[in-house]
Amino acid sequence: MNLNPRIKRLGLVVLIYSLAFLVFSLRGHAANKNPGKFNGFPRYAIFNTTMGSFKVKLYFARMPKTVKNFVRLADGTKKWIDPKTKSHVTRPFYNGLKFFNVRRDFLVQTGDPLNNGDGGPGYTIPDEFDHDLHHDRAGLLSMVRGKPGTEASQFIITLRPASYYDNQYPIFGRVVSGLNVVRKISEVPINMLTLKPLKPVYIKTVKIIRVK
Repeated sequence: MNLNPRIKRLGLVVLIYSLAFLVFSLRGHAANKNPGKFNGFPRYAIFNTTMGSFKVKLYFARMPKTVKNFVRLADGTKKWIDPKTKSHVTRPFYNGLKFFNVRRDFLVQTGDPLNNGDGGPGYTIPDEFDHDLHHDRAGLLSMVRGKPGTEASQFIITLRPASYYDNQYPIFGRVVSGLNVVRKISEVPINMLTLKPLKPVYIKTVKIIRVK
């Protein structure tokens, strides 16, 4: 029996759309099962420390790769290597880390599992800069790097302008509330040789706030 050519074409179109719907459905199901899936626009990060809380606005639109790496480490959706055990882990990276470099009214530094400036997540990320962002105020978050292409997890929070870090440490966020807490952390008594607080100050948790 010969079918009308128009009916054949209609049947082919229906088949193509059905297959396309099936493919996209399977992709969506796989993405939902993937713990590394990056859903939502990360707008803020709330740091809860042993000395209080502060809130950071993340510059995701301007520094997407850097913020994405930070967010995935913070919420535990990115694998990293525990430098103490040498094992791959998937847990919130920043929880329990110390502010190991503290300079009164200048900066505080954290993001190192070894708490000595030598540790990280076991990988690095490429350089990313927005040259319109400058270290011109207090409260800026900047990724620390020893040389180009060595950013990973360590960052500073400034407490005064520091233009010499421009184009050296990439800025990826700004404290929008609780800067007084960061300042208090910078004022704790320290070992003058190591610049570490005599009484450790910890990050308890980092909560990421997203918008769709």
